[in-house]
Amino acid sequence: MSNLPQQLTINQYGPVDGVQTIFNYTYLILLATDIQVYVTPPGQPADPASDIKVLNVDYTVQNVGTLDGGTITFTDAPPISSIVTISRNILASIDTEFVNVQTINGQNLDNAFLREMMVIQQAVTDLQQRVLRYAVDSYLPNLPANTTLPVLTNVQNQIWKSQGSAIIATVLEENPDVGTLRTDLANNTMGGDGASIVGYYDTHKPVPTTVAAFLNSLDTTFISRQFFQDTGTVNAIKITIPNYTAYTTGDYFRVRIANTNTIEAPTFQVNSLTPFGFYSLSAGDLQANQIYEFIIQPDGVNVINPSVQKVFYGASVKNSASQVIAAGTNEDVNLTTAVIDPFSIFDGTAHTITVLNSGIYDINFSVPITSVGFGSAAAFVVVNIKHNSDVIPAGKLKLTNNVDVGPIINGTITLSLAANDVIKLNVDNQMADPIDIYDSTYMAYLTVSFRGV
Repeated sequence: MSNLPQQLTINQYGPVDGVQTIFNYTYLILLATDIQVYVTPPGQPADPASDIKVLNVDYTVQNVGTLDGGTITFTDAPPISSIVTISRNILASIDTEFVNVQTINGQNLDNAFLREMMVIQQAVTDLQQRVLRYAVDSYLPNLPANTTLPVLTNVQNQIWKSQGSAIIATVLEENPDVGTLRTDLANNTMGGDGASIVGYYDTHKPVPTTVAAFLNSLDTTFISRQFFQDTGTVNAIKITIPNYTAYTTGDYFRVRIANTNTIEAPTFQVNSLTPFGFYSLSAGDLQANQIYEFIIQPDGVNVINPSVQKVFYGASVKNSASQVIAAGTNEDVNLTTAVIDPFSIFDGTAHTITVLNSGIYDINFSVPITSVGFGSAAAFVVVNIKHNSDVIPAGKLKLTNNVDVGPIINGTITLSLAANDVIKLNVDNQMADPIDIYDSTYMAYLTVSFRGV
């Protein structure tokens, strides 16, 4: 054949009507096997492996060798709305040898070139209709829009995307919600910080929460006695929160102040503590001889217990030398040394603790007993708490003549005390031998601590 026009080597029909069985192909084929037929079910993506049909089973081929094509006939009409595709598929191989002189003639040469050109036409058809191409210039002719990638310009964030049957170049736009979320996450204002919208799951407390809520639940308590300083003004001290102390939403500062002055009652004031600003309680807040505990919050200053306005109050004291109590006598313990006495309520000469505020108090005592003599009779040693003129037995110990060092008598009693009530520690030796309430290891202790009203 001396004339082979340019041909597209694929035909596609559909959606079909479910009745038609004969379909045209519009290109030259040399053998019936040079055609492949596919039927794609309705609404399904093309799948060559499952869509391909079998020659002489599902269809037959007519007009083989006709320049402008022919027809294929299905045994059964393709389903309604399916897609029928007919494609030339000549193998890219050589089937003619020119080694023998007898095979070299015009017809054989025409057939060889014809086969080569038909394979090239298949490649051109695939290139134009089945392969995406990038248009590097504007004068490429006759390019199907759905297989041609347009030129990307120098605009930032350009991408290719489908639009109908075409592919266009467009700018990838950021969702407005993304910018809003970024701003919210970067927010560091009190109560609206980004941590308040970020979820958090604590395996120790399996309740969903936020990062802000988790951080605010952490214990941020710090204890120090070194924050105060003398302002140089009468009845005025200054407490400065360290500059490394972070304030987070929902937290507060707990301030404990002791006014050990027996007369004056100064005012408590928070001055220029960001973000609190200025706040002051009423005059005479810090009553004499009391410890106050305040909570400083963003909305001001609150007394933890407004009705009492005081927390701990008391003293702990001990004896510092051996004290022998004769047989059959009753003596007060010579308490001489203060262990804790922030309000100076201990009198080392009178061996007494005098409370200056009424309320409920816990009185703890610890008294070691050592026998001095070796009498034969067994008897008791009794420890008393003396409340003003009242003597309150609080513990006793039975000793015999073969006991050199007895156990420690200790315990706690709770009393309701009035202002200026006096507490003493007393020992009643009912033995026939003297006793000692101090040795090289143990000392007697008395602690009076305020519990509440």
